Amino acid sequence: MHKLLGFLCFTFVCCFLTNIGYCQKDIIADTQVKFGNENYDGALKNYLTLRQKDSNNLDYCYNIAVCYLYTNVNKTKAIPYLEKVLKLEEKHYPDAVYLLARAYHYAYRFDEAIKTYKKYREKGKGKSEYLK
Repeated sequence: MHKLLGFLCFTFVCCFLTNIGYCQKDIIADTQVKFGNENYDGALKNYLTLRQKDSNNLDYCYNIAVCYLYTNVNKTKAIPYLEKVLKLEEKHYPDAVYLLARAYHYAYRFDEAIKTYKKYREKGKGKSEYLK
């Protein structure tokens, strides 16, 4: 009887953990679709949820910042996410410098915005529309 109960508990736990994994994959897929379709409000909610589970994921940080900048939510909330990305992996996110300058601009931190815009232009890497 104890073996049967142990087996059932083990099976239940395995099924539960497997479903959590599938739910996580579903959220990631849903978020990528929303982000790709420029549904930044919907993607933001999902990215914030995903970031709670993986706070070191820089892709989540970068995309959260993009979502903040392209929604009617407080755009200055993008600043700490972009600062974290740039502190840890600037070379993989060349447009993060421009986006941070924009976020500073929205926060009325004009000196920092100007300095950061200049830094972006000097590097000369990123989207051509931003470099203009």
